[in-house]
Amino acid sequence: MKCKNCGSIIPDNSKFCNNCGQTIQTYQVNKAKPPIQRVSANQSFTNKSPSYQYTSNNDNSNKESNRKNKPINKKKRNIVIAVIVFFLIGGIGSALSEDSEPTTSSENSSTKYSTTTTVLSAEEKASIEASEFEEEHGVPEKLFNTISAACKEIGITGVDYLEKEDDWANGERFSLSYEGFRFVVYLNKDRTINSINSGDFKYYANGKAVENVNDHIYTNDQKIQIKIWAEDAVTAQLKAPSTAEFADYDKWSYSRDKDVFTAVAYVDAQNGFGDMIRSDFVVKIRWDGESTKATVLSVDIV
Repeated sequence: MKCKNCGSIIPDNSKFCNNCGQTIQTYQVNKAKPPIQRVSANQSFTNKSPSYQYTSNNDNSNKESNRKNKPINKKKRNIVIAVIVFFLIGGIGSALSEDSEPTTSSENSSTKYSTTTTVLSAEEKASIEASEFEEEHGVPEKLFNTISAACKEIGITGVDYLEKEDDWANGERFSLSYEGFRFVVYLNKDRTINSINSGDFKYYANGKAVENVNDHIYTNDQKIQIKIWAEDAVTAQLKAPSTAEFADYDKWSYSRDKDVFTAVAYVDAQNGFGDMIRSDFVVKIRWDGESTKATVLSVDIV
């Protein structure tokens, strides 16, 4: 083969001309070696069959290019794999998210949910209702109705709750509040009513009413009115009325027997010698509990 630069004959497959040092350009055949074809530097071409790849022995640039081609192809492959894995993970995550956070009806009306409904028997419903009633009123419904009926006979209406008290000798005890007064219900062992008491009064006994609570209870307004009348009645009997100092409101006590109200307290006032002394008193007043007129029945100052 000839050197294109100086025309010298050189061996085949030589990389340099032994005469002038010119780099010799060659072609590598991917498959079966075809006849050598001469091409100019930096020229490339392709052929359908067989295929040729142009290389230059001028420097190592083509080798570096070949080395780069392989990582580029591998990089593309890695990118494709990464994209596929990304979408697979995204799809799985979306499916798990849908399972853990179901869409509400307002967000997706077409989504259907299955719900489990527990069907209670009649006995179970009755048991639940009985428990709820006892929690609300303090006693089972049957006992509550029995006590409410007895309370209504003695004038107590609107019983809401019964408080459990310590048992007495013959059975249970429950208390209730009405118009500021405390009433205690005594039961027998068979849970029938023995009596209903408040203070010294027994309102229910032997299965029937013996007193009406409205004959013995009084309101705060009634207490205030009785206190005013009682102070006037006591002051009128003192030696030095202007020096009178009555007990505080919470030191007074009251009672009622139908239309007769009783007030008990004390007063500090000067006696005939000018000494300040304390005297207890009891005043009884007849009053219907509503009108503006009353009658002082007695004033006892001790």
